[in-house]
Amino acid sequence: MDGADLAATRRRAARAFAPLLMLLSAPVGPAFAASQPAMTGDAVQGHMDVLEAADDALHGGRLVEAKVLLDGLGANNDGRVLLMRGELLLFTGRSEDAAKLLDRLPIEERMSCRGTIALATTQFRLGRIEAGRDYLAGREGDCRDDFSYWRLFGRLELEAGRPALAVAALRRAHSLRPHSSDVANDLAVALLANDAPAEAAAIFSTIAPLHPDDAGIALNLDFANGMLGRLPRRTEGDDDMQWSRRLQSAGAGARRAGHVQLAEALYAQALLERPRHDERLWRQYDEAAGHHD
Repeated sequence: MDGADLAATRRRAARAFAPLLMLLSAPVGPAFAASQPAMTGDAVQGHMDVLEAADDALHGGRLVEAKVLLDGLGANNDGRVLLMRGELLLFTGRSEDAAKLLDRLPIEERMSCRGTIALATTQFRLGRIEAGRDYLAGREGDCRDDFSYWRLFGRLELEAGRPALAVAALRRAHSLRPHSSDVANDLAVALLANDAPAEAAAIFSTIAPLHPDDAGIALNLDFANGMLGRLPRRTEGDDDMQWSRRLQSAGAGARRAGHVQLAEALYAQALLERPRHDERLWRQYDEAAGHHD
C-alpha cells in the first residue's frame, strides 16, 4: 500500500493513542484490565495502602481517582510512584512531560518490563521510532510473556517500514492474548503491509462482528478485500459518506494489489456517492485511471 493509504490504515488500527489501557481502541502499553467500579474509601483503607490503590485505579482506567491518589503522595520520588505518574501523563497525552519524568526512573524501574514499555511508548508517541525500539532491544527474554512488549515491538517495526518483523512480533503478542481484538487488528494491519491480504481479511472478518460500530475495522476489511479483488457490500447502517469511504478504501486495496480497472471503478463509484468534494479521492481516481490508460 502506498504511504498515504498505509498511514490511514495505521491510524484506523490505533485510533486514539491511550497507551495504558488494554481496551478496544487502546494502543500499546502495560496490560491493564478493563475498567472496574471505583473502590470505596473503606476498601482502600482496609485492604491496601495509597500506592496500591493508585496502581489499581490506574490499571482500571479510573484516571481521576489515580491522579488524586498520586497527588496525595506529595513529592514522593519512589521509583514506582514516578513510573505510575509517567504512565498517567502518557495516557493523558502529555508525552513530553512523561519523557522528562520517566528519565528520572531509577535503574530497577527502568529495567522492569513495565518501565521499559513506558519508556519505549513515550518515544513512540514522540515519533522517535528507532529510539523506542532501542529501549525494547535485548529485553525479549525478560519480557517474553508480556503481550504488550511484543505488541509495541510490532507497532514500532511497522512504523519503521519493516512489516515482516512487525508480523512476527504481533503474532507473538496475539498468541499471548488470542481474544484481544486490539492485538488482532494490529496483526491484520501488519499483514496488509506485508502483502498478506487473505489472512488479514480473515482476521478483520472475525473481529468486525464483535464491534459493529467500529468504522475503522470495516474500512480495513474493505482494503483487504480490495486487494483480493472482492467488492464491498453496502449495509443498512452505511450512510452515503461511510459507503463512499468504504468504496475508497476498497479501491486503495485493489490498486495496491494491481487490480487497476477494479480500483478505477471503485474510486468512480466512491466519487458518485461522496456528498461533498474530496480532493484526495479525485486524485486517487485520476491516478488509477491514468495507470489504466
